[in-house]
Amino acid sequence: MQKVRDILYYRTENEQPFGHEDLMDEDKEEDLADQFHDAQEPDEPQQRWMAPSLLGGMFWQTGQSSQQPETVLPDEVARRGGLPQKADAPRRAARKEMDLPLHRSQIDAVGCFEKRSPWWVEGWRPRSYLLKDGRLLYFPKNRPDRPIGSLDFSLARYEVHCCWAEEAAAEEEARRACDVCDTGVPEDYVTFFLKPQEYPNKVFAFRGPLVDMQALAWKIADLVRTSPTSKPRLQDQPSINSSNFWRFPHMSDDDFRGCAECGDLLLFRGTGGRCQLIRCVTTGRYDHVALVLRSQSDNLLVLESTGTDGVALTPWKNFVGWGWHKCYQRIAFRKVYFKRDHTQMQKLQEYVYSILGARYSLTYDKVFKKSKSFSFDSQGFENTPEHVRNQLGDGVDVSDRSSVPGPETFFCSELVAACLKRCGVLEGTRASATYWPSSFSQHDMESLPLHEGVHIGPEQTLYWPS
Repeated sequence: MQKVRDILYYRTENEQPFGHEDLMDEDKEEDLADQFHDAQEPDEPQQRWMAPSLLGGMFWQTGQSSQQPETVLPDEVARRGGLPQKADAPRRAARKEMDLPLHRSQIDAVGCFEKRSPWWVEGWRPRSYLLKDGRLLYFPKNRPDRPIGSLDFSLARYEVHCCWAEEAAAEEEARRACDVCDTGVPEDYVTFFLKPQEYPNKVFAFRGPLVDMQALAWKIADLVRTSPTSKPRLQDQPSINSSNFWRFPHMSDDDFRGCAECGDLLLFRGTGGRCQLIRCVTTGRYDHVALVLRSQSDNLLVLESTGTDGVALTPWKNFVGWGWHKCYQRIAFRKVYFKRDHTQMQKLQEYVYSILGARYSLTYDKVFKKSKSFSFDSQGFENTPEHVRNQLGDGVDVSDRSSVPGPETFFCSELVAACLKRCGVLEGTRASATYWPSSFSQHDMESLPLHEGVHIGPEQTLYWPS
């Protein structure tokens, strides 16, 4: 207990060494992420197509029947950069080993606080937060799918400055506040600061109810005390600086293998004209999406729907071993935070079993005429309101029907959305076929309809150290 206290700095705000101009802001995080990605783009790798070659024709020839035979695509092995022969065997084995997905770490803390903006006019802004996996993530109040800050306590050493003296805190806030925009400090609110030692001139300020802020500060102090020292620190990362360290949108393959869980997301940005066309049509940064699964034997699996194989499982170690990760400009990982209790995982497993081997299909009718579907509760049980069920009729998205076996066809983002409904992540009657790969990006303008308590972490570009 004493070790935790040594990390906490109990001072009044008048004694703290931070000026107003030092407080960090998250408003320009998207521009910073773009700079990261542009700086890290590799030379064009070999192409691996996830969609039919006639995707553009599907949109422009709107009179085309959805029953028209689909185009047979080139061999998937060639498109993914080469693969040993008889590669179907590992995929069949992957299905056998996907039994009772693991329920892993629990969320340490979740709630709401206010974060101090460095801009005088804006003052304190409400944020929801999540403390898990050694990180403090914070989100706009009503956008749990769009993180705007991620403080990784294993990458930077933080000092936790706690200002529990209410009178002193009120005096300091009055000194900082603007007479026009100041709304006053709510009763029983206190402030604490996080000061990164690598960047001592940058400070994060949070405030909220005394009991909640005390509990959060103690948990963060404990994380700081127990954070691994063997992991590379920020100063060892050439792309990290004082303007972006609170996001750190990169993750090593080893870290990904250690933290990925069932229901997490992988976003792919391919090369070539067709991938660019998909991103242009969908106005997004990605042209393919897949779901991560972790088997009971602790092996990572990639569940995706592709043009030649349809719905298939691929072990991640094979995906990387065959060099498929080199077929992309970028692969981004997004952590999905939800309970992952036994019922949710069982529902997801049953659904995945029922749809493995389903064909790939992306048609005009599916995308533009199937706007509604059945809905599922936070445990994965079908709960469509009766009045909505009666209205669905021919407009039902077949990928969201509750019966087993599953649907006959999927495209990649349709598959991911249907699975996330079954494990208590996505809610509502929006059809799975209305989701695009870019819908699962943190930069998408439209918010994902998430169940209460569900959050999705930032995009982190995977990298493989040389």
